[in-house]
Amino acid sequence: MASESEFTRYRNVLCELVAEALGPISRAQAADDSLLVAVPAARLLTCDDPALYPALTQGVRILDRSGRLATGGETPRFVDPAGHHREIYTPLVLHLHLAAFSRCYERLPQPLWAACEDALPQALELARPVERFADIAPPPDRVAL
Repeated sequence: MASESEFTRYRNVLCELVAEALGPISRAQAADDSLLVAVPAARLLTCDDPALYPALTQGVRILDRSGRLATGGETPRFVDPAGHHREIYTPLVLHLHLAAFSRCYERLPQPLWAACEDALPQALELARPVERFADIAPPPDRVAL
């Protein structure tokens, strides 16, 4: 069994690689349908930078709007910088924001925390279709997602 220090070293190496990968990505605010809205959340998973808290909150608000679209029957789409849409982008953006929020919510300033708290229930609507597969296997075209 690996010791905690081995896991710590592994995490540190992984965080450095993630920082390298995210570093070149523009810090400019991404459009609401851009996959780049997930970058601040991804960065918060590797470091606790309070300067990223407003961007995390903005990302949760974007997910809130996407959840409202999904509830209304529209399919929310996130697009990568090359202009491609993949089904996995929406759950990826949601996962990164939920993971980052759970990691830093106790340190968020109250107004930002409250904004996230208000937006999260609707944002979670994006994951509701997965509930259908709690008791049955998904069809082959949905397995990868």
